[in-house]
Amino acid sequence: MGISEALRGGLRVINRNWQLVPLHLVVSVINCIFFLLIMILPLFLVAFSLGLRLSSFRNIHSPADIIALAPGIVLFAIVLFLVYILVVTTIGLFVFSGSAGVLSRTVMDEDRRFALGQFFSEAKRLFIPVLSYTALVGLVAILMVGIFVIFLFALPVASAVLGGISRITSSLVTALLSLFIFSVFIMVILFLLALMLFGVARIAFRGGGSVATLREVTGYLFKRPLSFAVYVIAVLLYLIVNILAVLLGMPFQSVRGGMGVILSLPLQLLYYAFQSYTGLWILSVVLLYYYRTEIKHPEGVETEGTLVNEE
Repeated sequence: MGISEALRGGLRVINRNWQLVPLHLVVSVINCIFFLLIMILPLFLVAFSLGLRLSSFRNIHSPADIIALAPGIVLFAIVLFLVYILVVTTIGLFVFSGSAGVLSRTVMDEDRRFALGQFFSEAKRLFIPVLSYTALVGLVAILMVGIFVIFLFALPVASAVLGGISRITSSLVTALLSLFIFSVFIMVILFLLALMLFGVARIAFRGGGSVATLREVTGYLFKRPLSFAVYVIAVLLYLIVNILAVLLGMPFQSVRGGMGVILSLPLQLLYYAFQSYTGLWILSVVLLYYYRTEIKHPEGVETEGTLVNEE
């Protein structure tokens, strides 16, 4: 399967399930409501019960002033924020799992379209496997970031060692090493994100445990480097079109007064909907490419008896 075919095919898949976009928009509104209920309202009630007023915050000029004024409220706010992140992350993974399941069904059968019942069924089927796999990839990502930080701390040491040779040579080598480490870091991050999405594709089509999925998908990406290229190109297109969307919306954001306030909310909703659409398009491209190259036509030859999870 070629790159252009995968990119165009991803558009067909998401267009058959365009209802996922307003669904994601509704979830974002729900997340905002949860922010008010979990963060703002409890903090307001606690501050009011302790006798704090808006005038109490006039002399605050730094975070240290806030901690000195109400250390208990600061600790309470941290706990509430962690609870909010947990709730939002759980909802996000549930919706992501349902979206991956619905899109994977359309990849297997192009006549299938979005159905809300099927969305919740797929979300329940994939939520735990996707959660465990995401946690595993997250641990790998933390390890990679730790290694990157070690190399960053090693750069001044290398610069000091080379400084005894030549100041110009030291600066040049340090700059080249910094550029090399940064480039490798970006490639590793992209590879981990590709590992995440292709792993979700494998779970959606075949099921399986997290460790087995990570091992098989890693082998798949090295065996088919074009799959990584497809993902990177899709991400670059995603960034380009979203940056263009922001630039197109800037003249409307510069409008002052009441008209600017009226235009602001619809533009934000429209931009989020477009962002959701393009993000789901990347997921569709990955699902389609994985299905065509690993399940339907592995090794470029169609085989029978491929295990596909139809539960």
